[in-house]
Amino acid sequence: MVKKNFTYPLFLVILGVITHYIWFSPNALLTSSDWWYWPTETVRELFSISGWGTWLPYFDFGRPNKQVYFFPFTFIWGLMSHLGLTYSAAARLTFFIPIALLAPLSSYFLIRRFLRNDLAAFVGALSYTFNTYFLVIQTAHLPIAFAYALAPFIFLEFDKVISTPSFRRPIVFALVYSLGFIYEARIMYIVLWMLFLYFTYSVAFRKSSLSARTVSPRLAVSSLLLFFLNMFWLLGSIPAVEAIKETVERGLFGNAFFNTQVAFTLFHPFWTGMVPAEFVVQPIPPYFWLIPLLAFSALLLKRPETPKEIYFFGALALLGVLLTKQSAP
Repeated sequence: MVKKNFTYPLFLVILGVITHYIWFSPNALLTSSDWWYWPTETVRELFSISGWGTWLPYFDFGRPNKQVYFFPFTFIWGLMSHLGLTYSAAARLTFFIPIALLAPLSSYFLIRRFLRNDLAAFVGALSYTFNTYFLVIQTAHLPIAFAYALAPFIFLEFDKVISTPSFRRPIVFALVYSLGFIYEARIMYIVLWMLFLYFTYSVAFRKSSLSARTVSPRLAVSSLLLFFLNMFWLLGSIPAVEAIKETVERGLFGNAFFNTQVAFTLFHPFWTGMVPAEFVVQPIPPYFWLIPLLAFSALLLKRPETPKEIYFFGALALLGVLLTKQSAP
């Protein structure tokens, strides 16, 4: 049993606040790239059932609703607006502040669960939270950034589900995973495959006491809860299936900006160290290779105390590189 040490989590929280201080400023107007400012009148319209439908009337002349799963937090935005809060305050409470605090804490506690080392968890959380890809995503695609920040927490709760024979764990996991679907269902689909691979690995190599038969009842409870909690958007998406299909089948935007080197170094191609140079590919500084080289070389140092899960996550990282590079060499 590892003693609880809250020094590193507290420092991560302080670091998250300092590096995102403008997000915590109540008077700052936050808008950048694809993240626009919404007028109060428009936000108030969100406090209606229309966001659950297949047509969004408050965008231009209206458009198909391809992301019905956004309904809960947009509905909350509308409610907050009717209660006297501004759009900026609503966005801070549902996106900016959670991202700044959740990413370092969720990654810290996930890494700590496997490594049983506070310092290693702290270093890992820094790498996860302050890599250039995540930092640039925070300037435009906040739903994806929120899903990224929540993903380690989902993984942590899933590991508890398959490791702990408790009735409470499947419920907590279903609630946390459903929260991710509300913000970004596409990322949660990728997370689903990660969880499946981890479950397969755990049953095959991790614990002799862990078997599909003993874990299946808990996973069944989680699956049922997930289905019922997400019925509101799964059923609501059926009428818009053609529009969704058209979007899914199109080519990935920005495919030409990524390659194997960018994926290995976690270097966003628009990163400059200051304001991102959108659609202008930047050279990768040599020191960005230091972390991936150290991380993968550590897999070659086989020691008795090395957790078996390290090799799974190493293989998962390589798979992530292959996917992130997209069609480029």
